[in-house]
Amino acid sequence: MTNFQIIIIDEKVQGSFPGYRRDFVLTELPIWADFSVSDILHVSNIGEVPNAYTTLEDDESLEAFLAMLKSKNSKENIVLGRTGNIVVLDWPALFSRMRNPKSIKKIQVGKVPSEYYCMKKTDLISIVEGLARPVLRNSAIHHLFEVVLFSSFESIVDVEGFSFLIRNALEYYRENLKTGVHLQQSGFLEMYGSMRPVSTSQIVVGEDAVVKNSVLGNGAKVNGIIEDSVIFNGVTIGRNVRVNSSVILPSSVVEDGVTIENALVLGGEGAIIKRGSVVGEKTLVKNDTFPDILKNGLTVVGEGTAIPRESRIGSACLIYGKNERNQQPLNVSEGETVKTE
Repeated sequence: MTNFQIIIIDEKVQGSFPGYRRDFVLTELPIWADFSVSDILHVSNIGEVPNAYTTLEDDESLEAFLAMLKSKNSKENIVLGRTGNIVVLDWPALFSRMRNPKSIKKIQVGKVPSEYYCMKKTDLISIVEGLARPVLRNSAIHHLFEVVLFSSFESIVDVEGFSFLIRNALEYYRENLKTGVHLQQSGFLEMYGSMRPVSTSQIVVGEDAVVKNSVLGNGAKVNGIIEDSVIFNGVTIGRNVRVNSSVILPSSVVEDGVTIENALVLGGEGAIIKRGSVVGEKTLVKNDTFPDILKNGLTVVGEGTAIPRESRIGSACLIYGKNERNQQPLNVSEGETVKTE
């Protein structure tokens, strides 16, 4: 029986993912056209060893976390990770190499540093008890992983596998765009094939449609030109549409004559980009409100947002809100944030 336990801290999308109305956890986040983060976790071999999920958002969750660590059922050694960093690896093989760690070790996956750390349970209890309450209320997960643990580890252990970072909207956008590259790797293909798609509807590609270097989810209906993009399950793309270097999430409708470039469309009920609109462009501009998250020109259309006909939305913009009343075209300059409600 192993003396290791994996604990993963689940994170909320709000804050690091501007444009989402719902405050759901990252495990529910859709990824790679047909799946969710929880689908990846189900095939990551975590189930082979004792594991638990927790949150770290307030005093109550902190006390629950400590109680779990101090319980008789918890193991002597802990691997602590976060859902903003998904790792897929052979856990038993890793544990056999580490045996009884005498210091905090950072786990490196396929030569890529991860945000998973291994340590003795007693050391983790001391760290968590030392988290100041003001820090906890502000950004406990960021402080714990990117400040405390990052400055405390003494060695690195490397293991084969995959490590995917989706800690914020930009990383999430980039990770989805990498799907086509991932699919050229046999190890990734094996993992990808073992997951269960959220939809099994047929993909429809029209006679005049062009799809280059892109991934289409089940049930997508495409009648435009799609290049270097990921179109999630259930998305409808109209005629004379051009989508380039963009990620469009489930339930989105893109009407005829729309151009989308360098954009993340968060989808959801009521998400529609109406006829003749232009959304995003490739630049290195940062968003004025979220410069550390929405940069390199990334434009985000919020969850359930309707973009009126003939709108013009520049690079590094955030457009969110239902926009049920105003049907006048939007003209949004680069870097701006606009709430349409």
